[in-house]
Amino acid sequence: LVESGFQFAAGGYLTLRDARYLIEQDRAVESGAVEDALDAAGWQQGFTQTLVLLEDRSIRTSTPLAGGETTIHELADGEGAELIVALMSGALPEDAEPLDPAVAEATTYRTVTSRDDRLVTIVRVDRLVIEVISADAIGTPDETGHAEIVEATLGRVRSVIDTDAYGLSERIVPLADSRLIPLAIAPESPLVHTYYRLIDGTVVAVAGELDAPEADDLAPGVEEIVVSRQTAELASQSWLTAGVIVIDFANDMTAEAFAESGVIHDPLDIFAVDEASDSAQPMTEGLWIDSLSGESRVGGRYSGYRLTVQDDSSVAQMTIRVMGNVRLDQQAVEGWALAQRGCLADGECDPVMLTDLQAAPDPSTPVASGLEDGVYQSLVAAWSLAFDADSWRVEDAFAEGGYDYLYLRSERMDATFETIVDQHGDPEQCVLDELERLRELEDSAVITLGSDDPDEPPGGLEAGHGWVIYTVEPLAEARADEEYTLRIDCYTVFKGTTSLVTQGRAPRDMWVDVSAQGDEIRSKIEIDGLPDSDSGPIRGRIVMDNRTPRIGIAS
Repeated sequence: LVESGFQFAAGGYLTLRDARYLIEQDRAVESGAVEDALDAAGWQQGFTQTLVLLEDRSIRTSTPLAGGETTIHELADGEGAELIVALMSGALPEDAEPLDPAVAEATTYRTVTSRDDRLVTIVRVDRLVIEVISADAIGTPDETGHAEIVEATLGRVRSVIDTDAYGLSERIVPLADSRLIPLAIAPESPLVHTYYRLIDGTVVAVAGELDAPEADDLAPGVEEIVVSRQTAELASQSWLTAGVIVIDFANDMTAEAFAESGVIHDPLDIFAVDEASDSAQPMTEGLWIDSLSGESRVGGRYSGYRLTVQDDSSVAQMTIRVMGNVRLDQQAVEGWALAQRGCLADGECDPVMLTDLQAAPDPSTPVASGLEDGVYQSLVAAWSLAFDADSWRVEDAFAEGGYDYLYLRSERMDATFETIVDQHGDPEQCVLDELERLRELEDSAVITLGSDDPDEPPGGLEAGHGWVIYTVEPLAEARADEEYTLRIDCYTVFKGTTSLVTQGRAPRDMWVDVSAQGDEIRSKIEIDGLPDSDSGPIRGRIVMDNRTPRIGIAS
């Protein structure tokens, strides 16, 4: 930290696009020159962090009085680093005032903007290019203080290079995939006041003037902790986050006590709004595992696992979550955890391929049809359907990654079958989800629970299966004669993650006569090789017990 009172404001690992932007800003360079230089220099990775001193440290939006920013670019070799240093030092801002170098073989200059007065130093260490900025909103930063910050930064960098002092970070098994996104922390994030601050020589929580964390907030005997986190966008709206926390304890006994029941949270992990955790049965020996589920901050449900492994006085706790059309293979995830245990024990820390952890095909990969001779076999989940090809014709069949869809039509009824990775696999929640989809589709219609058959229950629920019936009356004059009745069934295919959703639809005035046809085709559903237990409506708990009309999505 720059000095007492400064606090973390923003930072994270850089993408190539981020690095190009940071170098280009305020510099007079030709279009494409920075991109070409980074490519020629073999840019590998980058990291930036900003520390600020606020006018009132207890107010999150208080005016920054001063700031310090450090950015590090790693290039393929020293020649590549020299190329980038020459580019950055040779294209200084128009109003830059050259100063004596803060350290040997560096470039240091001063710029004044409407926001602040700043000193900037650019220097190379081996294959690394380092830029250090000291900014002050009310005066010129002290050159001696700036030089001390640069010297301290270079000292830390050299110690890592010369002594290979990467610490616990060298004992992490990362995931490998081209779609992994570097961690970034937005400056407007609430993390500005939930990270850390140094006040009077003591590190305290950055949240107003709160007291320092109590000693028992951490597990007894903790000596060192390192946190690693990765995120990947596997397809549109399909995300994966994976984190590893490695902890060194004072002795084996305290490590084992923590491994059996302890949980340590990544302070920057804001993926979940709320999270449920249940102990799961491990498929392999030598680890502890919990299943996770909850609602993400970006909307939508997720599922995943938390795994813990131990080697002597070291513990690794791994958290992996998926949302969208992605499902995890528990055995493969446990394999990642065992690889992490081996990394703790003997230093074998080769990356694990992210795609190996997925239970279903990659969500961005189309798969072949599973339809043949009146039998549909899902290619993404453990269910199948046999149907009479003389009574039902196939209108559409589609499969991609963890999703598939079958659309059948008879003379008077439509039937659809979908595998949906809803990240809960709960029939009751699934039925409610489908109601929301129906409301969005029929946003100008009266949606009434139940059918016109007074003897037909409007819905039911039993283990692994829930269903509900709606009558839909479109309000638009052009659709006045399109009233229909719809039955929605939800089956658990994979507990905690995946549902089979079926819909049977017929004109309202025909429903009483054709509903048995829907019962008959649903009786031919097999999930994991076992047929559905009942060929007719399930006499379970009523999901909804009123017939109040619902009009549009606002209802």
